[in-house]
Amino acid sequence: MNHWLFGVGIGDFPSAYLSIQTTHEHFWEPTQNAHNEFLMIASQTGIFGLTLFLLFFTSLFKNTFHLTPNRSKIAIAALITVAISCTFNSSFLDNNDGVLLMILIALFSVHPTLP
Repeated sequence: MNHWLFGVGIGDFPSAYLSIQTTHEHFWEPTQNAHNEFLMIASQTGIFGLTLFLLFFTSLFKNTFHLTPNRSKIAIAALITVAISCTFNSSFLDNNDGVLLMILIALFSVHPTLP
């Protein structure tokens, strides 16, 4: 809450979590991962980073209106899958999941008339 505007810095989530965790009761061990991409981005980059991340999803969703009906349905399904995955895991932090999700979005979001 002290760094809500700009966050604690990219990559500084573990140290920020540890400083908060040591002041409270120790129900859990210190963690390196928030296990929620939205929370991870908000804590590291603040409200500006979270807004940019949500605008990224919004732009991809708006792009689906320019696709053919079948490609649009697949692209929306891929975006929903990514959003749900980001709710329960730091999907972009995990290299394998992040790369797979970006490849899926790229494959399904490309306009068919583009070369």
